Amino acid sequence: MKSLIFTESSIDGIIKGIKRQTRRIIKPQPPDNSGDWTLSQLIETTNRKEARNEGKFRWVIIKDNRIVKKDTKYFSPRFKVGDICYIKEPFYFDIDGSITYCRYEMVYKYGAYCKLFPERIDDIKWSNPLFMPEKCARLFIEITGVRAENVCGISDEDCLKEGIYEREKWSLGKYYQYEWNGEMFQTPREAFAAQFNAINGKNAFENMVWVWVIDFKPLKQKP
Repeated sequence: MKSLIFTESSIDGIIKGIKRQTRRIIKPQPPDNSGDWTLSQLIETTNRKEARNEGKFRWVIIKDNRIVKKDTKYFSPRFKVGDICYIKEPFYFDIDGSITYCRYEMVYKYGAYCKLFPERIDDIKWSNPLFMPEKCARLFIEITGVRAENVCGISDEDCLKEGIYEREKWSLGKYYQYEWNGEMFQTPREAFAAQFNAINGKNAFENMVWVWVIDFKPLKQKP
C-alpha cells in the first residue's frame, strides 16, 4: 500500500475534517520555469504510441490557445484516483505499559494521548515516520483526484481544503492560520504560502514551482 507523510498540523486538520487536499512538488520541474509552461494530459487518443501514455502528463507551452512547443518525455504522478494510502507519522510501540495504562498499545506523537500528557513527549523515543509500516498506521485515505498546477495558481477555496483554519477574532473579522493558535494571516493564500514554505523551504511558494494537487477523503476504518 502506498503512503504519505504529513506534518503535525496537517494530520490535525485531517482528523478534524478540514484538510482534504495536499500539494507535492513535481520532480523534475519543467525545462523552463518562466511561467509559460503548462501541463497537458492525454485523455483520448487514437495513436497507438500515445495510447500507451494515456493518463500520463507532458509539458507544453501554450500561446494564443495553441501549442507552440512540447516536451517529448511523458511522466505520471505517483498517486492515482482510487489509490488507498496510509499516513506515516512518528509512533511508539509501548510493550511494557510504562508510557500508557495499557500494555502493547501503539502511541502516536500527534495523537490524543500525547495531547493529554504533553510533558511526556520528550521522554519517548519516537520511531522515524519514514519507516512506519502499514500495520502500525491509524489513518487511511483514498485518493479522489490528481492534477498538476503551478502552486501560485491555488485558489482561496483550495487553501481551505489544504487545511487552513478560518477563524473570527472579535471585531477584527476573519483571519487564517495553518497551525491552530499559530501566526495569523489576512488571507487564506498568505497562510498557505507560509505553510508551503515552512515545509518545502524558503521562498518555495514565491519560486512558482509546479505541484501535484492530490484530493483525498479519509476512510473511517482500515481497508
